[in-house]
Amino acid sequence: EGDVGKSVEELLRELEVSAKLLETQYHSILRHPDADEAVVQRTIALARGFHQQARRMKLRSCQSWQVDGDSEKAEWMTLLIGGGRRRFSSLQDVVKQVQLEGRIVRRWREQNARLSPLGDRLPAPGSGGSVAAVDVESWEGLDVFRLERETQQPLKQVFMSIWKRRELGKLSRASEHQVMELVTAVEASYRLNPYHNRVHAAEVTAITYYLWSQLAAQEHMRGYFSHLDLLVAVLAGAVHDMAHPGSGNDFLVKTQHPLALRYLDRSVLEHFHAASAFALVQEMGVPILEHTMPSPPAETLKGRIVDMLLATDMAQHKPVCEAVTTELAMHKAPQDIDKLKLECFVLHLADIGHPLRPRAQHREWSLLLREEFFAQGDEERRLGLVPTPLCDREKAPTLAKSQQGFLGFVIAPAWKSFSQVLGARASKPLDAHLCDNRAMWEEAAAEDAAREAAERAGAAAAGQGA
Repeated sequence: EGDVGKSVEELLRELEVSAKLLETQYHSILRHPDADEAVVQRTIALARGFHQQARRMKLRSCQSWQVDGDSEKAEWMTLLIGGGRRRFSSLQDVVKQVQLEGRIVRRWREQNARLSPLGDRLPAPGSGGSVAAVDVESWEGLDVFRLERETQQPLKQVFMSIWKRRELGKLSRASEHQVMELVTAVEASYRLNPYHNRVHAAEVTAITYYLWSQLAAQEHMRGYFSHLDLLVAVLAGAVHDMAHPGSGNDFLVKTQHPLALRYLDRSVLEHFHAASAFALVQEMGVPILEHTMPSPPAETLKGRIVDMLLATDMAQHKPVCEAVTTELAMHKAPQDIDKLKLECFVLHLADIGHPLRPRAQHREWSLLLREEFFAQGDEERRLGLVPTPLCDREKAPTLAKSQQGFLGFVIAPAWKSFSQVLGARASKPLDAHLCDNRAMWEEAAAEDAAREAAERAGAAAAGQGA
């Protein structure tokens, strides 16, 4: 009986979380310009199926319990099982029913804890699952690919580890439970793209935190950052690519996608990610940016996050980097650098920062990004468009050659500017990885060139022989 009851309550807990996620996805689909009615109906049908299965399990378990005149248990059973099969007209009806049942179960459980054979052994409904201790302070030890394999929730693991380690719960007016549910919903919004997915979100959040914490720890930056700044930074990292479609801004503009029309062809995806993030925060009612400090107000923090997300547009790479370089030239002390400009730079660098990771991780990210690029190129060709150069699998340069250019002309100069703020000593470990990765691609490019030369020589010899 205890085992049956436990499975029922665990199901309720999971069902409440699932229903909220489904509701969020449902509203996202309705807002999306490409909303597909068939997808909406499948989502509603899935929620109904969840609910019907839960009711069947609860019915089987409740029939084995004796009410014995207990009015609370009788009310619980009556409301939980109902007087027959209920028809739901919308997903909202399903969600409301799930939440109602969750409240009834919690009330019954609290008032009958001493009498219940289940006692306090049951987890709290809606707890959202456990979070393992993640060493977010270690550059070498944190591997988001491993987190994905072990938990399938890398973003939640990274974000909540930071939240607990830095005790952000003492600062934000949102409860830990609310934050965990919000991060779970954010993570669920990431699509199964090769590169722009939940693992990338976890990686960018982790790098953002690491760079922020390293800056904050330097003597010459002491007092520059506050914990509110950290809250802004890690939330920006978590939501920065929400619901990314797996294709770039140029593709959306070329195909006259409704999102491109909505945002006037300017930083289309970045505007979309920001709007999606704060729509979700509002829908879930999580006051994550409301805080206990006298200032600044939550709206100001929201504005900073929006600016940071817009700075992740690669079209803004040069202005974002030059803004910090100019600040360094203008001010003798790094502490005098404009904070928002530095925050934008930190998130942008984190977004493209995998070349600073150990070789195996960087190579994996490079392969995944190329796969996503080629998928876009294939779609462009299918639509009769000229594929974007790096996305054309038939004409794109080798991976080694393209990465040589990316690391040499994009990452190295940006990292040099950031290192000036961070300091040589703290930059050294990441410098070493960047140098190692550049050497790896140089070796690979040399091998590619030698192989191509051999193939040309072989073809020439075959032609002469013919």
